[in-house]
Amino acid sequence: MSAEQILYAMGDIRDSFIREALPAGAPRRRRWHWAAGLAACLCLALLIARVRPALPVGGGASASGDTLPADAAGSGAPEPGDPSGPGTAPEPDGADLPAGCPLFPGEISQPLLYWQGTAYAWDRVGAPDQPIGEPPETIDEWTELGPLAGSTAEETAEDLWLYADIGRVSGAVYADPEGHPGVLYVLMTTEWFEEEWVRFVADERLLTPAFFYGGQLYYLDPSQYPPRNAVMRLPAGYEPVGTLVYASDPDRLPSREFESSLNYSYAGSTLYAKPGYDGTLYVECLKVWSGGSCTLYAPATLRPQPWP
Repeated sequence: MSAEQILYAMGDIRDSFIREALPAGAPRRRRWHWAAGLAACLCLALLIARVRPALPVGGGASASGDTLPADAAGSGAPEPGDPSGPGTAPEPDGADLPAGCPLFPGEISQPLLYWQGTAYAWDRVGAPDQPIGEPPETIDEWTELGPLAGSTAEETAEDLWLYADIGRVSGAVYADPEGHPGVLYVLMTTEWFEEEWVRFVADERLLTPAFFYGGQLYYLDPSQYPPRNAVMRLPAGYEPVGTLVYASDPDRLPSREFESSLNYSYAGSTLYAKPGYDGTLYVECLKVWSGGSCTLYAPATLRPQPWP
């Protein structure tokens, strides 16, 4: 048979015979199980990243480049301000209010007690659930003005009425107009406590931390200790001039050199002044948190600093 005849014969072979004669190939692997597993892992990782809050890494840094320890950065430690003057720390929210200054219930933020046409404000070192604890040692010499007439959420100026939205109250009011004008003490019972002393003052300066230096009164931020406007670095030119001590009488403004208000934590703190400049002084204070502490410097001014 010629080659041409063999070629024609081969052309008549059916394709099915050729396919059957081919060696069996390895079965094709299916990869969808592996791909599905990878997709499930990615979805889980994305879900964890969205639910879990970001954790701080290392310490916090301020705009001026000073670095706070990691614990301080995460616990409300104030950041330093401009070295040439007092800087401001972040505003605290309601949860960060200092101990002894909780918000009053109701819509009246500062209860007032009226006597002879004058309004006396509830001392902020006490509150409905935290009275001041102890009256002055001379309370037996004070004059009892009478019982509280009651409390009301309506504006009033009637004697011995308490303008407050704190429910039912009762108690006796004491005054010492000669020795301590502008101060009243009330042995009070409320829904939060029974027969505890609460101080009311007519002079707003008695409600803010103050000290006496160089014949003048200086005031610090009353919102908390250490103050929100404290700085980490003492401005240039300031030198230590003395140490603050407690005033002997908390119901009078400090009147002796280095005396400070009794209700605040500045006794024992170093005072810094700038020679020839009496506009602002600085008081050393300590910021403490779970991981340690650091020294801050609180600015003191000749005018009372407002409550937030």
